[in-house]
Formats: sequence, structure tokens, C-alpha cells
Amino acid sequence: MRSLFAAACTFAILTPIAASAQISKSEYPERVDLTELSSNDVLPSDFRGRITYRGFYRGKAYVPQVGMEVMGGDYILVMEFNGNRVSGSLTTRNGVPGARRGLLPGRFTGTRNGVVCTLTWNDGSDSAAYCGRSEYRAGANKTQFDGVRLGFAATIPADELVDYVVRDQQNAIADAERKRLAAIEAEQARQKAERERKRIAAMPLAGTTYTRLLDQAISTDSGSWRWNQYDAGSANNVRIATGTAANGTLRGEYRFNGGASGWVEAQVSGGKITCLHYWDTGSCAPIRTAANTSNNNGTDGYRVTCRKVWHSGGPNPNQQYQTTECY
Repeated sequence: MRSLFAAACTFAILTPIAASAQISKSEYPERVDLTELSSNDVLPSDFRGRITYRGFYRGKAYVPQVGMEVMGGDYILVMEFNGNRVSGSLTTRNGVPGARRGLLPGRFTGTRNGVVCTLTWNDGSDSAAYCGRSEYRAGANKTQFDGVRLGFAATIPADELVDYVVRDQQNAIADAERKRLAAIEAEQARQKAERERKRIAAMPLAGTTYTRLLDQAISTDSGSWRWNQYDAGSANNVRIATGTAANGTLRGEYRFNGGASGWVEAQVSGGKITCLHYWDTGSCAPIRTAANTSNNNGTDGYRVTCRKVWHSGGPNPNQQYQTTECY
């Protein structure tokens, strides 16, 4: 197996391993068993997908001048299949208390023939592994370049299988459904907008006098707007929503911030506008000015209330000072 699988030990002179130090080949064979588990375990030759194998490995390492050490822990291998080509990564975690070495993580590429995968790891070493639908097998029993004798075995069950062909088909179906629903929503929105257009078009026009009145009201009120700026003289399409122009509800459109569109409804009593309800506010509020912001409204989405507050302390503890707090 690959040298990456064990942490390196550096020795100036490599000494032969005594017979008593050999790791049992019956416990840890030199090569992994590549016998086909069953015909159902063989993936199709054109399989495109991903299998995550998740489980545990066990092993031993004999280190010259140190002795035998036990290894073991989590073993998670993710393998991507593209016909007879494979690639992926190994993640490990030592699960033996006090162990000083274990299999190291890495990445690989390789080829597949049935359930046999021939892998080349990112450290340049090669290995053969069993890569079936239901499990992955890896193992080795050999002396590494650093004189360490390593034996390990891992039979790791498949935890998740993703068939990319099935996944892509499901994604295509889901995408088509999202587009269908989006088209329905768009058509519903179009129909709603058309109904609203016809409803407004059926309202009688308020005339030039009330168009100027609404424009003046918006212009005055916009002095209290916190973020936006009214496009002066832009009030248009002013119509009578309810009642009469002099005593009822007017509805008009306007522009702000250099061309953005909005609408406003105005309550009129005795020919005077008493309050304005903008498209982005929740209720009708009296007309305000820059000097009076205690119900700041209009194209800001919320209102701001301000008040004068007296405080003690500061540079002179015996002197009070005043601030304006808005909320």
C-alpha cells in the first residue's frame, strides 16, 4: 500500500525486521481480497456517480527500535465514478488512545475494471482496492521505505450512493417544475396588474386643479422624507378613487429619485388634502415638512418620531444639555 498511509519515521540505517516483529499475514494479508462479493455489487461499466464509503480500519505498525504499535480509527472514502475512470479522497481519524501513528488522508485518481480499482495517490504510490456498490476494501502488509512494517485492513460499507444520471433527471424535472410555477406566478401577476390598470382607468380624472394640489402636497411632504427625493412636478394620472374630488379619495402617480415610480392616495375634505398614503407606507398621515418630522412618511417604508430630550452631566455636571432623539 502507499507510503502516505503511515507517518514517517526517520532512521539513518534501515535494520532488518526480526521474525518476531513480522505482522501476521493471516491477520493482515499482503494484498486486499478482490473477490467479487456478488454480481449485484458490480457497478455498470458506464456508471457516473459518487459513492461515500464510511467505516473503520484497523492495523499495526512495527517500528525499528520502538516496537509494535496498534492503529485504527475512522475511514471515510469518497469516490467519483465516470465510466472506467475514478477519483476521490480519503479522510481518516485515529481512534486508538495513545497511538502515535495512523493512516494518513490523501487524494487519488485511477481506473476501474468491474470491482477492481487501481489507484494512484497524491504521494505517487499505487494500490489496488475493491470498489463495489456495497463496500470498499483496502489493505496491505509490507515494509515501507523508512523501515516501518505496516499492516492494515479496511472493509468499509457504502454509506451513500448518488447516481448522477438519476440525479440529473430529477434536477431537470425539478427545474421544469420551478419554471412552470414561475410562469404561473408571472401570469397571475400580469393578470393582477391588468385588473388594477383597468380599475384605475375606470376612475374619473380629477382634473388639472387637483393634480396641482396633489403635486404641491407631495412636494411639501417630501421635505420630511429621510432617504428619497421627490421629482418636482411629476404628479400625474390623478383620479377620483372614491367620493368627489373635493370630498373623497384621490389616487395619483409620481416619480422620485430621478425617475423611480410610486403612487399615493390622498384624503380630501372641503377641497383640502388632509393626509397622504404612499405605496410604501401603511396608513394615511398628515402632510409634514422638513421642520416637522413627527410622522415622517413617504417612500421611506417607515415613519420616524423625534423629540427633544434634556440630559444632566457632560463637561459640567451642574449644567443640562439638550439632544434630539428619533425612533
